[in-house]
Amino acid sequence: MTRAVYAATLGVGIALLAWGAAAVTWPLERALFWIRSSGWLAAGLLLMAILVTPLARRLRSPSRALPSLRRALGISAAASATAHAALSLGTHLDGAWAQVASLAWLRAGALAWLVLAALWLTSYPGAVRALRVKLWKPLHRLALVAALLAFQHALLSPLAARGWVLGVFGVAAAAWLTRLIPQGRSSTPSQASSQSQT
Repeated sequence: MTRAVYAATLGVGIALLAWGAAAVTWPLERALFWIRSSGWLAAGLLLMAILVTPLARRLRSPSRALPSLRRALGISAAASATAHAALSLGTHLDGAWAQVASLAWLRAGALAWLVLAALWLTSYPGAVRALRVKLWKPLHRLALVAALLAFQHALLSPLAARGWVLGVFGVAAAAWLTRLIPQGRSSTPSQASSQSQT
């Protein structure tokens, strides 16, 4: 499962790079295509990582593979966000680090990347042991903070369509909030047999 997530992320990333190089003629438009597509890829993977557990609970399909799937999606999101930042700084921003601190949407994006980088680093047991991280689970709940910062980054960005940003993040927020809805109790086999006898 995890290898499939990594392979799919790498495949989509390569396909987007190739599509931009082949289909977009003007260098500026090509750079903007790469920036937008890598940003959406990172945001989509992050939202999927956050939604794995709530949706699994709602569908009542717990699986031992869920933590590995969530971890693979999170690592893929962090890697995609790193590619997004590198493409942005290497093309559109042209290494203008001062703008990152002065513009709210760039500042939010940088903070989201820092959170994802910390989560990426602590996704490996060897790194957790070496860094002596004791609060691993609370730390990884910061993925929600990263998602909120990514939302702010995309919403304020002049490069993203606000309708799409509100739609995608709104659907993800609604799906995540389903965890607050109480689930009906499923009857046990003994309860089901006693009900059928009455």
